[in-house]
Amino acid sequence: MTPYQFRKQGRNPATSIGIALVWGIAMVLYTRYDAHILIIAVLIAVTVPACLDWIKNPQSGLDIDAHQVRWFSAKRTGTIDRGDIDHFRFHTGLDGTRRIVLVDRQGRKTRLPYESTPPHKPLKHWLRLAEIPFQDRHFSW
Repeated sequence: MTPYQFRKQGRNPATSIGIALVWGIAMVLYTRYDAHILIIAVLIAVTVPACLDWIKNPQSGLDIDAHQVRWFSAKRTGTIDRGDIDHFRFHTGLDGTRRIVLVDRQGRKTRLPYESTPPHKPLKHWLRLAEIPFQDRHFSW
């Protein structure tokens, strides 16, 4: 069985385009339409978290091999032995967010950090091939 590996970083094209787009709109509003400086400040302030992610470029990911499941993000890391996992649980929230919970054999639940969550379809396909059970839960927690 080939190990599953997912990596994500804070500096990506979507973040760069989003920052450039909002800043471009702010500059056009200020120079062309004489927008008030408070409006421009609010628009720029909205992009501050994305700018910090772009500057720091935090790494996150998920690794599943024959022995362990490992995840990491900028703030949290964790490891669970693969033999201790009963199943993966995929949750879809009302707002469209998707979360992954690892349920161990004793029934304890470990929620993976959102930053470490890979796209669901490829992960579910890999879990089927690796014969690891999983559940889909829609609009519940």
